[in-house]
Amino acid sequence: VGQMSWAHSLDRASATSLVLFQLYKYGMCVTLSPMEGAWVWAVILIGVAAKICGWQAVVYKNVHMYRRAHTFWHWSMPTGLFAFNTSRWLACQPASHCTRGLL
Repeated sequence: VGQMSWAHSLDRASATSLVLFQLYKYGMCVTLSPMEGAWVWAVILIGVAAKICGWQAVVYKNVHMYRRAHTFWHWSMPTGLFAFNTSRWLACQPASHCTRGLL
């Protein structure tokens, strides 16, 4: 924890670009209903909170806390935004698409 390496630099750059891209995409490019906005911004805030917990773990040199926070960071935003985009895609499908083959 707290040691510099090429993987650390790559991880930091990808994390920063991921968050900035998501803020731009959902803040400027996509029109969201109030409920969709609450979902997206909650996922982004959870991800940022996990990143802050990871930073605090580095400050306190707590490897266990860092691994937990960093793993949660890597799973929270992709999983939450994948679920959001899937639900949005399913809402756009015709009703017959969802029930085809079930009856």
